Amino acid sequence: MSNGKHFGILASGGNCPGIDVVVRSFIEQAQDDGNEVYPIHNGLNGLLVKQQLTAYPLMTRFQLQELFNGHGSKLGCSRDFIGPQHAERAARTIAEYVEEYGLETLCVIGGDGSAAGTKHAIDAMDTIGKVQKPGIVLAPKTIDNDLLRTERTFGHRTAVANIAWNLRTIRNDAMSHKRVNLVQVPGREAGWLALRGGKSGGADYTLIPEQPVPVEEICQRIVDLYAAQQHVIVCVGEGFVPEGVEEKDVKTTDENGNNGRFTPAAYLAGKLNEQMAGQFPHINSEKLPARAVSIDSEQLRGLPPTPTDIIFCEEVGATAAHLANEGIRDVAIVRKHGEVDVVPLATIVGGARGVPEGAYDRQKLRMRDIPGGFDARLQHYKQSLINDESGTLPS
Repeated sequence: MSNGKHFGILASGGNCPGIDVVVRSFIEQAQDDGNEVYPIHNGLNGLLVKQQLTAYPLMTRFQLQELFNGHGSKLGCSRDFIGPQHAERAARTIAEYVEEYGLETLCVIGGDGSAAGTKHAIDAMDTIGKVQKPGIVLAPKTIDNDLLRTERTFGHRTAVANIAWNLRTIRNDAMSHKRVNLVQVPGREAGWLALRGGKSGGADYTLIPEQPVPVEEICQRIVDLYAAQQHVIVCVGEGFVPEGVEEKDVKTTDENGNNGRFTPAAYLAGKLNEQMAGQFPHINSEKLPARAVSIDSEQLRGLPPTPTDIIFCEEVGATAAHLANEGIRDVAIVRKHGEVDVVPLATIVGGARGVPEGAYDRQKLRMRDIPGGFDARLQHYKQSLINDESGTLPS
C-alpha cells in the first residue's frame, strides 16, 4: 500500500454512456494527488460478495484513455439493490475492504437507488464493531436525467442526441409509407428524454408523463395533421398515461397471458387505427397507418458519449476524487446553473425530478420554444430599464 489515501470505485445500476470516462478521470486525479484507487466490480454485488481488490497501477493519460475508452463500463454494472435485509451482509464485506485495503471513501457511480443501497450498508456497520466507516461520494448517473437536486446527469445528452437522430430517420419512413409513427422512448418517471429528444428530433407532438392529455384530443390532433401532411411523428415517453385512462386497466399481456407494462405508443396506435379506418381513401383494414415504434434503453445505454458528455464526465470524475482527497463525506456531485456543485447525499434520495410545467407547451404538445420562466425575467428586465434613468442597459 502507498502512503496516500485509498479509495474504492464502483458503477451501480444500468449501463450508461460515459461511465468509463468518469472512472478514468477519477483515477487520474486520485493518482495526481498521490492516492490509490481500488476497483470494485459488478456494482453493488461487489459489496455483497467479497472480491480480491488490486489497486490500479500508475498510468499516463493516454494509457487511461486506452483502458477506459468510454464505451460501457469496464467495472461492470448490476441491478442489485441493498435493502435493509441485505445491509448487514454488505456491511461485513465493506468492513473487510476497509481492514484489508484501508478504503476511506467509496465513489459510487449511480443514481438514488445506488446511493440509498450503499448508505444502508455503511450505516449497518455500526452493528458489527468499531471499523472506521468509509465516506460516500456519488457521481450521478442516469440517462433519464431525473435525479433530484441536479439539472443534469451524465449520459443524458448522448441519449437525447441518439433519439433525435432516430426520429429523423423514422420520419423518412413515415413519409414514404404515409404512416403515423408513435415512437416510445425511455422515461418511466420523468419525460426529459421524450421532451428533449422530441424537440431536437423534430417530432410533431411529444407526450410526457408529467402532462396527461385525453386520448380523444391526441387522436383528433394527429388526424387533423395527417390530413395536411400525410404522415405524423409522435415522441412518447414510456411513462405517459392519457388523461382519464387507468394504467392498470390497459396493461398488455404476452402470449402466455402474463401481464406486462402499459405501453402508451401501442395503446395510442390502436385507438388511432380505429378512428382513421375509412377516413382516408388509401386507408383500409389491410393497410392501417398508425404504428408503435420503440427506442429501448438498451439501445441508448451502450452508446459512446458525445463530446459534451465526455467533458462533463471528466469534471465529475475529477471532482469526486478531489472531494475524497479532501475528506468530504456523504455527498453527491450535482450540476447547478451550469456549474459543478455538491449537495448532501440524503437530499437526492427518494424521488424523481420531473419536467416542470413551464417547460412544456400544452397547446402545441411539445417542448416550449420560449423557455419557461422567461416572461417573468423579461418583465423584471423591462422594469429595470424604466428604473434606470441613465438609459444604460442593466448588467
